Amino acid sequence: MRSWKPETIICQYCSMEVVWLPTIYGGNKLFDAKMYPTSESARGNRFAAKRNGSVVDLDDIHSNRWPAECLHLHRYSCSEYNADMEARIWTTKQSPGRDGRRIAEPPF
Repeated sequence: MRSWKPETIICQYCSMEVVWLPTIYGGNKLFDAKMYPTSESARGNRFAAKRNGSVVDLDDIHSNRWPAECLHLHRYSCSEYNADMEARIWTTKQSPGRDGRRIAEPPF
């Protein structure tokens, strides 16, 4: 069982719960907070959280070590997402939404 629990936020474009997580390659990426079956996930969009909270691309690990469920990058789930958003990288500034949940705000 994981000892860490990342804080989920809400994408202001699609209202989906998302989470910023650090990757083992450096930097942070925005992931859907929901887990998906690894066997049904597309190549290049299968990530697993390690015990320390960092995320690893499952395509870099032998398939016999893959978990049953994995994370997906949010950019493939959000219809409003575009490459320009990733280039700007959302700030960690957050504000409460109408229902009290936190919303991720892009810096523009």
